[in-house]
Amino acid sequence: MADSKSIRPWNCDGPRADPLQAPAGLNLRGIFLSESPGNAQHAWLIDGFNLYHAICSLERGEVASGLRWLNPRELAKRYLKTGEHLEIWYFTATPYHLKTLDPASLNAHLAYQRALTALRPKVYLETGVFSQEKVMRRDREGRMTRWSEWREKGTDVSLALRAVSLANNQSASTLTIVSGDSDFVPLAKLFKSAFPKTFLRFAFPPGRFSHHLAQLAPGSFSLNKHDIIAAKMDNGIRLPSGKQVVCPEAWK
Repeated sequence: MADSKSIRPWNCDGPRADPLQAPAGLNLRGIFLSESPGNAQHAWLIDGFNLYHAICSLERGEVASGLRWLNPRELAKRYLKTGEHLEIWYFTATPYHLKTLDPASLNAHLAYQRALTALRPKVYLETGVFSQEKVMRRDREGRMTRWSEWREKGTDVSLALRAVSLANNQSASTLTIVSGDSDFVPLAKLFKSAFPKTFLRFAFPPGRFSHHLAQLAPGSFSLNKHDIIAAKMDNGIRLPSGKQVVCPEAWK
């Protein structure tokens, strides 16, 4: 049971915090930069939902539970040499559209974002948005029908821009993009021609290997599910205020 200083996952910033507002540390543009990042030997840029859905598949396969409460810094350290300087950027979007349909899920994502911003050394968090789009899909009778879907927007572009910025400023000698999304093929091609001195590689989440990305970025590799299991955060993450943000029950 949480101690007297603990708080519910969706109430991370005080007893009167709005449960449907972004965690403290996220400004209106969605970038957590209260500290300026410095030069790093390695920078990991994580496509949050690409990794999240891969982890959900592991949980559904009963590989282990509680994997969504992941410490990305601990995961990355398993693929580096001891003492190497590491910088982590995490790109995601907040599903505010679940506010009425599935508030528990929204609250869980907010809790996780808040936990990430409390990690030290810092994890830099950039958030996009979800937008509603009309798509055509076949129904059970085989007829094409128009559906409304909520789709994540902005995170891939933000990740690509951050990668280019880090390479252009020579802020890291090695960039690792955690994703198996083929949308990053143009980025991989750009790096081969524009940034030959920056070593770009992809870390593919389980079940999301991309042959095309692996060909364009030699040195890419697949994340080991056992490393993901071993990189779970503690159930409670202590905030600078002394309170805790705890792992949501649905994610345990």
